[in-house]
Order: sequence, then C-alpha cells, then structure tokens
Amino acid sequence: MTGTLLQKMIFGQLTRVFVLALVGLTGLFVLAGLVAEATQRGLAPSQILLVIPLLVPNTLPYTLPATTLFATCIVYGRLAADNEVLAVKAAGGRVGMMLRPGLLLGIVACGITAGLYWRHIPDTHRTLRTSVLGDVEDLLYGLLKRTGCLRHPNVPFSMWVREVQGKHLIDAVFKQRDEHGGYDVVARAREAEIRFDPKTNLIKVEMPRCLVVGENNRGGGVIGHRTWDVPLPNNLLTAECPNRPSDLPWIDLFARRDVVLAEAEQARREIDTPPLEEGVLPDDRKAELRRFRENSAKAKMREARAIDAEIHLRPALAVGCLCFVLVGAPVGIWFGKADYLSAFVTCFLPTVFVYYPLLLCGTNLARDGTLPASVGVWLADGVTAGLAIILRCVLLRR
Repeated sequence: MTGTLLQKMIFGQLTRVFVLALVGLTGLFVLAGLVAEATQRGLAPSQILLVIPLLVPNTLPYTLPATTLFATCIVYGRLAADNEVLAVKAAGGRVGMMLRPGLLLGIVACGITAGLYWRHIPDTHRTLRTSVLGDVEDLLYGLLKRTGCLRHPNVPFSMWVREVQGKHLIDAVFKQRDEHGGYDVVARAREAEIRFDPKTNLIKVEMPRCLVVGENNRGGGVIGHRTWDVPLPNNLLTAECPNRPSDLPWIDLFARRDVVLAEAEQARREIDTPPLEEGVLPDDRKAELRRFRENSAKAKMREARAIDAEIHLRPALAVGCLCFVLVGAPVGIWFGKADYLSAFVTCFLPTVFVYYPLLLCGTNLARDGTLPASVGVWLADGVTAGLAIILRCVLLRR
C-alpha cells in the first residue's frame, strides 16, 4: 500500500509539472511561430488570431517529449534532494518501483502524440496553409507593405509601391516584361488598388488616372484608367500545392504511397520504351525525352521516400516521449537537484544537442535515399533508448 500511495504521489507531481511546462513551452513555440509568420507574410491581426489555434497542435509533437523529460528531471530530482529515494531504499523498497509513474506519464504522452497524428495534426497543418493563404488580397497588401514590391520570375509583370494605406497603394508603378526580359509597358499612378478573382486566379490591378508608357508600341505617355490582369503564381506566397505527406491523415499516407510507387514503376518502364514517332525524331530530341522520363521517375521516387519518412516520423516522435522519461528519471535522481535551473540545463542540453539533430539528420537522409526510413528516422530514438537502458541498469544496481 505504501508503494501504491508513493506512486500516486509521484504521478501527481509529474502531472502538475508536466502540464505547467507544456503550457509554457507550447506558448513559447506558438509565439515564435506567430512572429515568423507575421514577419514573413505580413499577417493582419485577424489572421494572427486565426493562426493561433492551428499552430498549437503542430507544436505538440515537439513540446511533449521535451516537457516529459523536463517533468521527470524535476520531480525525481526533488525526490532525491529530499532523500525520498534513500528512504525507500532503507525501507527495503526498490527504486524501479518509483520509476513506474514516470513510465506511465511517458506512455500517456506517447498515446496523446500518436492520437494527434492520426488525423488532427495533418488536418490543422493543411488548414493552416490554406486558411492563412485564403484571403489573398490581405496577403498581397501585407506583402506590398512589407517588401514594397510584387515580383515573380514566372509572371511577366512586376509592381512597386511607395506606401500602403489600408486598401490604397500610394505611388504605384506597374511594369510588363517582354519576351526578352525587358519592360515594354510601364504604368504609374498616384493611387492603385488590387483585387483577387478566385474563379480565374487573377490579380486585378486597378490604376485610375495612370500614366502609361510603351503601350501599343507607342513611346509617348498616355493618361487613362487601366485594369491589369496578373496571374497569381502557385508559389508566390507559398500558396497551396498538392497535399504534402505532412498534410495527409495516417491511413491516407499508405494509400498515397501505393499510388506513388505504382506511378514510379510506370515511369521507370517508360524510360526504355521507344516513342511512337521514334523514326522521325532526331537524336537530340530522343535524348531529351529520355532525360525527361528519367527525371519523372526520380521525382516519383523522391515523393515515395518522403511518404515513407513521414510514416516512420510520426510514431518515432510519439515514442520519443517514452524514451525521454526513461532518460530523465535516472538523470534526475543522480543529480539530485531540487532547483529548476539545474533540472532545466540537465534535461534540455541532451535534447537540443543529441536527439533533435539526430532526428532531423536521419529524416533528411531517409528522404534522400541514403538510409532506409526505418533506420534514419528511428536513429534518434534508438540512441536515446540505448542510453536509457544503460542508465536504468546502472541505477538499479546501485
């Protein structure tokens, strides 16, 4: 009964510290994400409020492992500092019994992370990209306010403004490029407005009483009202593209992988398949067609590797919570520090300098095809679990 009561007390302390640390660390991550999004995209206050509930789930897979490590270091460090561990040993108890509440916390955090990755995190990740970019006009005005220009290499138009006042562009200059990369039409107006037509995916630039130079091959300036239709590039504002692996729910990942692997196999077979018009194609055209097919096959294989890495990454992040608990408990007992600063340094240094660098490097190597996804993505968990086993064995022998 004493052991049961002690375990309940330890688990209660772990839960309190875990919740407080999770709220604080998640708040810091969300704040950093908001600053980055607002700075890069010029988000309006209404958009920032929309982004907050979408950023929180996406940060939890990274804050949950860190907070489990933080909580176990603090709680078990305080138990050691208060001689609770020594008292249990003196009463004939086993230290391993004291580690069970931490193990339970790790399993709970692991289950929460896995549950969030089943559908909720992919849905919010996709919604974050689509909703933030949903109000194209506000984003365009924000971009103009931040950078003062709209330019893209795939669109034959450019625009500069001196100032943005609400929905008015002050001292706007609009230029149209010719096929040689120069500008054949230049328009300037004291004020201009932009509107987005989602049906045609066009940005409409309204320039009343503008001075147009070079229109219809005329060198002189013409004053009048002009509306310029500018196509919106797919990646001008990192706009919506086909679903990434991180946007897909867990079950859809496997279905998508089967489709991509079938497409990759079909692309590989087409590499050596002669075209129907081979007899009339010149040699350079045949070589170009073959390179195109090879690149298509490589692109499909890259997408398949990215999906495989995502399939392994989600459970690896969930299991990381359990690995961190198994490391944090013995480290906390050995250091025996009751102050928060020592526990913070003790638990976060190995997290920052070992686990996450290994996780990122292993995942990138898996996506590049250098390592199998089952090896590269799980490398960080494997190293952490090995360290946890060593620490636990040494602790139980003492």
